Amino acid sequence: MAAQRHGCRSVAYTYNDPVIFHEYAIDVAAACRDRNIRSVAVSAGYVKEAARAEFYGAMDAANIDLKAFTEGFYRKLCTATLGAVVETLKYIAQETDVWLEITTLLIPGENDSEAEIEALTQWVF
Repeated sequence: MAAQRHGCRSVAYTYNDPVIFHEYAIDVAAACRDRNIRSVAVSAGYVKEAARAEFYGAMDAANIDLKAFTEGFYRKLCTATLGAVVETLKYIAQETDVWLEITTLLIPGENDSEAEIEALTQWVF
């Protein structure tokens, strides 16, 4: 395994959201775990409940891109819902031992209002 040959302590599943190659990511994570190499999912957090446990059960850490904290942003710019991402974040934080990091990139005029940032930070803490 290349990660082991190079002395890597972890492998990150990123660039394309790893939930789109769900089975492969789980298989690689299992092979990594056998070699004491950690697995990190970098994701937008869109994963249905039925697949969540299997996917995050294979991961040691997750970095979820919380793109904004309003349904309007998610509907308009992502054609998705904030609620789905919030469900994933709650699941990881409350139902797993997965190390969780949340990333929110601020886009001027789209998700950077004081009210939205305050709502997001209050929800996280």
